[in-house]
Amino acid sequence: MINEDVNFVLDIDGVILDYVSGFMSWMRERQGLQTIVAPDKIERYDLSPYFHRDGKQITFSEFRERVSQFSLTEEFKHLPAFEGAEEFLQELSNSGFKIHAVTSCGNEVAAKSRKYCLERYVGWQSNWPLHVLPLGASKQAILSKFPKGRTFFLDDLHSNIQDARKVGLTAIWHKSAPETVYRDIGEGDVLDETHTGSWTELKQKLEDHLIRLPASPDQSFTVGNHSALH
Repeated sequence: MINEDVNFVLDIDGVILDYVSGFMSWMRERQGLQTIVAPDKIERYDLSPYFHRDGKQITFSEFRERVSQFSLTEEFKHLPAFEGAEEFLQELSNSGFKIHAVTSCGNEVAAKSRKYCLERYVGWQSNWPLHVLPLGASKQAILSKFPKGRTFFLDDLHSNIQDARKVGLTAIWHKSAPETVYRDIGEGDVLDETHTGSWTELKQKLEDHLIRLPASPDQSFTVGNHSALH
């Protein structure tokens, strides 16, 4: 059991929930648009080039409007979870972490849908805080409220990883859809910093960081033979 004063803060989309697959399905089935690439072949954060109507690419402004609309739909409450996500969260909980999520998914309606989806599909617990920000909002301000040196942050966007590090958090770049590298926002330029692409890789990297984490004044934990994550 590790210290119970260590926070683990998760992003949701691209880490716990497969937003891209859910959104693309909605765009095809509910909006009548054609998609020209499979979700696991995405290489852009701006998805607008992947959607066509009558052979013509939709505009970025239309794409952004559809993203906003999607967050208010019934489908948003039923995004698929990545395989192994629920088990990983349970391992974190069993290991004593204080679990939080920070997600930029929209307004109060989207926040309720997000909570419902997490509770139903990955067993999100009532004592795990869920911090919901407006669509596309920066996470840096809320991340700055977590204690430096005793907080781990997980996100699939490298720009959010950079923001977390700016406020002194230990940040791990993780993609549950490991082939999804957003080259239009510069992730192709930082691939020398290998992102984790499986729960096994993620747990190993987390163990490596835990080994270097100073013990709190009143508690201690063990790693290695008595692993924090089993």
